Amino acid sequence: MNQRVDYSAQDFTGDMSQVSIETVKERRKVVESRSQPSDTERHADRSMLHLSEPWFYSQMSRKESTQCLLKYANVDGVFLVRPSQRNPGSFVLSFTSKERINHVPILVTEDSGQISLSLDCGRTKFYDLKQLVEFYQLNIGCLPTKLTHFLVHR
Repeated sequence: MNQRVDYSAQDFTGDMSQVSIETVKERRKVVESRSQPSDTERHADRSMLHLSEPWFYSQMSRKESTQCLLKYANVDGVFLVRPSQRNPGSFVLSFTSKERINHVPILVTEDSGQISLSLDCGRTKFYDLKQLVEFYQLNIGCLPTKLTHFLVHR
């Protein structure tokens, strides 16, 4: 009467209907594949980083950014980043240099599903706005000045 019954773990999660898991090694593969965010999820996380940054102004127009930055025109490198009104989905870096206000479009490109941002036609690429800003705070790059101070929200 002692019948031997063998059980194997089953995985019903994800987009596959059922996966039979026979070994510890197979279990690890399933767990790792389920716990790794997709490329789309990783990009969505990175693409939203700037929303909490003090230098990002989600509702500011070109005219408003010019008016705000004019107060600091005598200090090179005062900056903010804002959405582009002309190209929805893109951004603009607005900053002071040599007593002038500059508005530089941030080029958004996609290559094999990977989004990148650039100020110099793609020669220097960044995965998100935070990386771009941090780079130009440390390096002059294609700009006439480093980004030194961000405009504080009031």
